[in-house]
Amino acid sequence: AGACERGSVLARHAPGMLKFPTTNDERANGDSITLGQAVGAGTANLDKIQLTPTAAVLPGQADAQFKVVVSDAISGAGARLIDASGKRFCNEMASAQDRVDAMAKNKPPFRLVIKAKQA
Repeated sequence: AGACERGSVLARHAPGMLKFPTTNDERANGDSITLGQAVGAGTANLDKIQLTPTAAVLPGQADAQFKVVVSDAISGAGARLIDASGKRFCNEMASAQDRVDAMAKNKPPFRLVIKAKQA
């Protein structure tokens, strides 16, 4: 969720996710969950968050919490995920969870690279 401050829905249900950048802006703040819970609605699996493994860093905003999603179509066009040593470490067409798991086992920063003629 875009809202990552103390007391947010994300902080209450999946605090381990607070260390990761987000592809949601501030409008994704969990208001509907909070409102539903206030009137007795049930919830489940709020600790289950899917990470998006490919997001772009905007120029001049390397440390910003918000990142822009990069479509998986770029991987389909031939882009490769590489680790800090420049080594390809996963199948870019695997599921998002498989790519996230592979990232957890390798050294960041990670880069998505593509040849100009493939882009």
